[in-house]
Amino acid sequence: MDNRGPTKSYISRFYQRESSSGQGVKCQILDEYVAHAVAQNTIIAAHIWKASTQGRDLEEFGLCAEDVNTARNGLFLTRGIEYAF
Repeated sequence: MDNRGPTKSYISRFYQRESSSGQGVKCQILDEYVAHAVAQNTIIAAHIWKASTQGRDLEEFGLCAEDVNTARNGLFLTRGIEYAF
């Protein structure tokens, strides 16, 4: 993990998004598997609470400000969903 936020692999492990065969990963929103080769270009790690807030007000959701760049504040989803929002 770096200071920009949680990485795809970290969120994938944290939320157990790998297929049992190890051949793909699952979007947290669509709940559909995507092959690793395709996922490299279509699955992203995104913040739920914007990193630019520096964690302000995360306490309302049971998180502390330091959680802004952890997997607890991350989603593993398809790029199109992030662009839509």
